[in-house]
Amino acid sequence: MNRNGRYTTAHNTAFTTYADGEWACALTAIDPALIRAFVLRIRSLELNGSESAYATAARELANSLGTMKAVHEFDMTQEPVLSVTGLYRPALTGLDMKLYNSPASRNKLAQALTAKKAANGTGV
Repeated sequence: MNRNGRYTTAHNTAFTTYADGEWACALTAIDPALIRAFVLRIRSLELNGSESAYATAARELANSLGTMKAVHEFDMTQEPVLSVTGLYRPALTGLDMKLYNSPASRNKLAQALTAKKAANGTGV
């Protein structure tokens, strides 16, 4: 793996590990009032003839979270880990992104360079 690949992999690993830990922690700290309201919503939907009460309530909750996500902003002064890793992988400056994103193009270039070295007598 090249240096840039290791760089992006390291960022991905660090960010994912942190995000997964935050997710697990948040799931154990869900407000009991939300759980109670969720169960009540399911029962209400069932009483009104819904055959997919759980799915409906889950979709409503997901939609609400999506709305909240759209307006959420991170305060990086309060985010010791994210202030270092960032939410997004830092830019890979000076890199041919078309080549970086195409394993077939990289392989083709490697074969061409190998052939060129062989033709020049420099070996592989």
